[in-house]
Amino acid sequence: MDHFPTFPKLSEAYDERALLRERRYRRTQKGLAMTAITLGVLNVDAAYQIYEQSQNNVSVRVVSEASEPENDNRATVVMAGFGGLDSGASARAIDESLGAAGETWSVRLDNQNVDTSAIAREIGEFAEERGVNEVSLYGISFGGIYNLPIALELVKGDYGITSIPSAIFNDTPSSEACIKPRYTEDSRKQEWAHRTFPLISKSIVARTIAELYIRKDRLWPPEKIPTTLETTWRIVNSPNAASNQLLHNQYNEFLSIDAEATLRDLRHEQRERGMTPTTWSYIGNEKDYTINTDCAVRELRLAIARTGFGQMHTTYIEGSKHGEPYLTPDLYNETLPTVLNEALAAYQYKRTAFSTPSEALQ
Repeated sequence: MDHFPTFPKLSEAYDERALLRERRYRRTQKGLAMTAITLGVLNVDAAYQIYEQSQNNVSVRVVSEASEPENDNRATVVMAGFGGLDSGASARAIDESLGAAGETWSVRLDNQNVDTSAIAREIGEFAEERGVNEVSLYGISFGGIYNLPIALELVKGDYGITSIPSAIFNDTPSSEACIKPRYTEDSRKQEWAHRTFPLISKSIVARTIAELYIRKDRLWPPEKIPTTLETTWRIVNSPNAASNQLLHNQYNEFLSIDAEATLRDLRHEQRERGMTPTTWSYIGNEKDYTINTDCAVRELRLAIARTGFGQMHTTYIEGSKHGEPYLTPDLYNETLPTVLNEALAAYQYKRTAFSTPSEALQ
C-alpha cells in the first residue's frame, strides 16, 4: 500500500474532543480570573470596612460658638439616630436656631457600637474643657432615646455640669412598638442577616445585597426602583453612615433602654443634687413614614409625667423627613425658635416656682 488508510469519522471525533477540551480550559480560565477579581474586590472591601470600624473614638465637635457672650456657658449637643455615624450635618442645618441658646456641638460615634457611658464621658470632659456647665440635648430618632442614659451619666459624673435645661426628641420612637411594622420587620431581617452571615459586617458589597434583599418588595413596580436604590446607596455609602457593625449595634442598644426607668433614675439624681428638672420637648411629623408619632408622643408623655418631670411640649412639622433635619432645614428653623422659647420659659418656671429646685415637681 502506498499510504496508510484514513478514518474521517475518527479524525472528526478527535477534533471535536480537542475543541471541547479547549473550550472547557478557556471557561476554567475565565472562571478563575473572575474568582480572583471577586476575591480581590471583597478583600479590599473588607479591609476598608475593618478600617472604618477601627475608627472607634467618640468625638465631640463645636459646630458654632454662642452668638451672645452671656450664653458662653451653655451648649446644645445634637445626637444622630439609627444609621447615623456623625450628627454634624443635622447640627449645622439647625444651628441657626440652636445658636441663640449657646454653643452647638455635634457627636461622632464609635464606629463599632453605641456606648452611652463613653459618649457621656466625652461630652462631660469636653464641657469641662470649654467651661460649659449647662448642657441641653437634641436627639434625632434613636438619638433621643440614647440621650436618656447620657443625661443620667452627665448628672452623675464629676464634670461641673449644674443643669440639663432642656432635651428635645426629634422623630424619636419611644419603643419598638412605635416603629411601623414594615420598618420593624426590616430591622429584624437586618438582625437575622448579621447573625446568619457575619460577612455582612465586613463587606459593603454584601451589605448592599442584604439591604436590597430586605427591600425587595420595594423594587416593584419599576417606578419604585430609583427611590429604593437611592435610599440603599445613601444608607451604605454616605461618609456619615454607620458602619455595618455600628448599625447592627444601634438597634440592639435602642431595645435595651427602658425609657421610663431611665427617666426615673435621672429625676432621682437631679433631685439629690438640687438640680432643676429637665424640660422635655418633642418635634415630629404626624405623617412620619417610619414611626407611629402618636404612639411615641403618648408613651413619652406618660413616662415623663410619671417620673416627675411635668409636661412634654409637642410640636409637629408637616413635610419634614424622618430623622433628617438637614434635608428640610427651613422647616426646622421656622419652628425651632418657638420650641426653644417654650422650653426655656418652662425651665425658668420650674426654677422659680418652688422655694428650692429639689422640691420641683415631686
